[in-house]
Amino acid sequence: MKRIILTALGAALLVFLVFSYALEFVAFDKSFYVQQYKKNNLYAHFSREEADKVTDKLLSYLRYEKMNVQIDTPFFNDKEKRHLVDVKDLLQKESFYCTVLTFIFVLVVIILYFSNDLRITSRITYGTLFFNAGVVGLSMMLTLGILSILNFSMVWTSFHRLVFSNNLWMLNPATDNLIVLFPEAFFNAVVTKLFILMGVVYLFIIACGSWLKAR
Repeated sequence: MKRIILTALGAALLVFLVFSYALEFVAFDKSFYVQQYKKNNLYAHFSREEADKVTDKLLSYLRYEKMNVQIDTPFFNDKEKRHLVDVKDLLQKESFYCTVLTFIFVLVVIILYFSNDLRITSRITYGTLFFNAGVVGLSMMLTLGILSILNFSMVWTSFHRLVFSNNLWMLNPATDNLIVLFPEAFFNAVVTKLFILMGVVYLFIIACGSWLKAR
């Protein structure tokens, strides 16, 4: 029973960790931002120098600035700055939990190894953990992906209402540079890249789990 609980816990942690590390990779990939700026014709609104400068400042702010501190730039108005505080705090909490849960996952893996009497049992246990994590993660991702394809705006709005306690995220492209910089098409591309990356990782995890169980 102890091994079953630990295996289930390890699988659940792995599902979250794949999402978390993939999110950080996509969220802080500046080359992706530049690619989307070109695709969305952003440079018709802002010069490339201005867009690159504010992007560098924004990414540094989101990753390193202290909690509840607003970004220091006239490019964004007060409403946008307050929303970015929420975004920054959310990303930094996610990064913190990711670090903590990574250590817990490693601990679970170690405990599982020493809780088995035979190496073959360990391989089966690890195989089950990886396989289940991959299947669950891939299933959740595909479900959310189908919903996004059917109605991305609905999914995106629901996400914001779930994670934010205010309406600061409801921006106006006529007055708010943030929504011009990052329109819906940008986030659609973010979700697509995130899902592709996660899908590849989850499939790899499933393959590893199958291989371990079959040995």
